[in-house]
Amino acid sequence: MINPPEIHFNSLKELYLLVKKLRSPQGCPWDQKQTIDSMKAFLLEEAYEVIDAINNGNNQDVCSELGDLLMLIFFITDLHSDAGNFTLNEVSKGIQEKLIRRHPHVFAINNHLSDEQINSQWEQIKQSERQQNGISQQPKHHIQSSLPALSYAQKWLNHPSCVKSTSSTSTIESDLQQLSQTTNRSTVESILGNVLWQCAQLADEYEIDAESCLRIRVQKDMNPAPQT
Repeated sequence: MINPPEIHFNSLKELYLLVKKLRSPQGCPWDQKQTIDSMKAFLLEEAYEVIDAINNGNNQDVCSELGDLLMLIFFITDLHSDAGNFTLNEVSKGIQEKLIRRHPHVFAINNHLSDEQINSQWEQIKQSERQQNGISQQPKHHIQSSLPALSYAQKWLNHPSCVKSTSSTSTIESDLQQLSQTTNRSTVESILGNVLWQCAQLADEYEIDAESCLRIRVQKDMNPAPQT
């Protein structure tokens, strides 16, 4: 029996009511004029701020940024609720049903699966869901195109339709040699794309998140260690 930490559901309700107050005619002018479309940029920004807080290892900041993200989820849901699209209860019920449906090895069948078997099962269930929704076949490129490029690349590398090729530092070196032999902009873009693609493959082979890896490197350059 799992004993979860105590959750004060009244606190979540109070947050939702607070969001509704901000959006009401008696609320804040800025909140009143926001739309579903205008909130996309804020959602992305707050998600990255959560990641930054996690990378910095500051639990207090993580807590604060997760609060900002939670507020936006309530905010966007309330916009949809006002438009008659769905409610917060439907959002909560939908994800609960999805998690139970996609984890039969936990909730229906008592057996132990390998990571590979779990991933395969997950994809099979997703495909079954798509067929039930009237979509006969999963698109070959069914990956969110709005993802950052390195994350987009690694998502595709782990997609069942992707035919992987072994990456190596020698392949990258060969591409870089070609780079030094051209000044044509489109050729340079193509070669740099190949190099970045190879780097994403290497990161995936080492089970490293390429996006986080580059982000950490940039932060090192922005905040260099003091010289002794």
